[in-house]
Amino acid sequence: MLSRVLSNFAGIECNNIDVLVHRFYDGEIGVTLTKNCVDEDVILAAELYPDTSENIVRLMFALDAIKRAGARNIDLFVPYLPYMRSDRVHEKSAESLGAKVILDMIYNAGVKNIVTLDIHNPAVKGFFNGNLTQINQGKADCDISSLIVYPDQSAFKKYNEIYNAHDHVTVEKVRDISGIVYTSDIPKEIVEGRDCMLVDDIIATGGTLFEVAEKLKNAGAKKVSAYVTHAVLCGNALERLENSHIDELQTTDSIGIYGNSSKIVVKHIVRNYIKEICSCF
Repeated sequence: MLSRVLSNFAGIECNNIDVLVHRFYDGEIGVTLTKNCVDEDVILAAELYPDTSENIVRLMFALDAIKRAGARNIDLFVPYLPYMRSDRVHEKSAESLGAKVILDMIYNAGVKNIVTLDIHNPAVKGFFNGNLTQINQGKADCDISSLIVYPDQSAFKKYNEIYNAHDHVTVEKVRDISGIVYTSDIPKEIVEGRDCMLVDDIIATGGTLFEVAEKLKNAGAKKVSAYVTHAVLCGNALERLENSHIDELQTTDSIGIYGNSSKIVVKHIVRNYIKEICSCF
């Protein structure tokens, strides 16, 4: 849990408080602060991935400790906010609404302001009773002649304003008679001989991006790159990335990259935008 990030960057003057996590013999955890914070405004910076579910428990304990230590206000900076893809329930289905559960927990723990990068579905802001601010997630490094490729309609709606000077194509997701979802073919006349840049908010297993990249190369693309805000890369995604048709994966420092890949280029959005992040509180 990154409790010092706001003071470690940009020479920001603040009264540092470290959050110490200790584990008991039975596996339970406890959280202790190194200082009291009576009548102070506290910004807690937290990294919740990997080990997401445990880190959320740590976050709740840390927020409780800060509140009990007398903080006047608690604001939260979390570059990657997990569970936000659980943003809807299917009709006639008794299932959890993960995004609302997490945001309710954070609000009830005393947080009135959250700053993050690139939420999967911006509509989840309606689940949070405080202020939920998204920092600019940056832009892909690509030439104006590059073809922007959106892996689905959601990505087009989110990013088309950023890349509206480029030619673009949106891939459709198709469900066959057995219920399997696959991506539509991409016309060769649009792609052949061009550099292509896939744009999305997150790569987890990488299934969709790898499939689209293969279809782009088969359609004659010269180079296929991707820009994603959050490189979760779970399971064997790193190995699959190395063997995929993606030539370069650009991503941000919203979460750490756990493993090595010659294809990954990290843009330091969190570091570069730290002053903007502070201005949001």
